[in-house]
Amino acid sequence: MPKERDAIFAAFKRTDARFARRVTAAALLTGCRLGEILSMRTGDVDLRAKVIDLSKTKQNRNHQVVITPALVSLLKEAMAEPGSKKSGVVFVNRFGKAYTVDGFSKHFARVADRAKCSDVTFHDLRRHVGTTLINAGERLEVVSKLLGHSNVAVTQRSYAHLTTEATRAAAERLSKALPALPPIVASGLPSTPDKATRKRRKDASEAHEGGLS
Repeated sequence: MPKERDAIFAAFKRTDARFARRVTAAALLTGCRLGEILSMRTGDVDLRAKVIDLSKTKQNRNHQVVITPALVSLLKEAMAEPGSKKSGVVFVNRFGKAYTVDGFSKHFARVADRAKCSDVTFHDLRRHVGTTLINAGERLEVVSKLLGHSNVAVTQRSYAHLTTEATRAAAERLSKALPALPPIVASGLPSTPDKATRKRRKDASEAHEGGLS
């Protein structure tokens, strides 16, 4: 994904680069859905508390996004646009109007085509965020909250293959960390005689019985 990400950013045309690139960067910095980013209003952004309050999410549940230093710069730049000040929408297009989800999705698809990454969708950016966090060892509960999932089970289903790989890797690390164990030998129990030993015992028993008769 890093190579595709860089190629897509480079493929934005100069006329719309700063506007569309901001939306794309916001997805990578927050893990938000496209609809959440495009509906974000300046009143939702609290730069002092460093949090974005998204009261209307996909599940109509409260979803707060932490504002990192990189995101602060992006938001300040976006909200300084005349169109943003006039409309109250954080991310506007080059005409000063709010993007639509359908319109931006199609625009992103054209950019991805120019970047020769036609199989990459905007939602893949969100998946990339979740994958990056889980591969870095972040707990599912934290990833779930950051992505605004309704519960941890949704996160588990979405990234089950990654958590399985992480579990396998942890088991392998444990195996390497443990000292070599000695072979297990049963103590106090009679060993099972081999075939030759059994034959000698049988012959000896028959000879003994013959001497008694």
